[in-house]
Amino acid sequence: MVELWSVEKAEEYKRLSAEHAAAAAHAAQVLQQKGMSSPEFGEADAATGRLYEQIRELLGKRGQRWMS
Repeated sequence: MVELWSVEKAEEYKRLSAEHAAAAAHAAQVLQQKGMSSPEFGEADAATGRLYEQIRELLGKRGQRWMS
């Protein structure tokens, strides 16, 4: 069954997706410049992960495997 989203939920998904894309690009840039073991990369990676988890929760997939 297909779940219909409210306009607000769709907008939240759009916002989170854009923020996640920007955070992932930033993390990739920090990785190139500072390296994987740098604290800056750890922070950028964690921020990207938090946004990903928010998206998964919005999709109703919290706690499920990442491929589901």
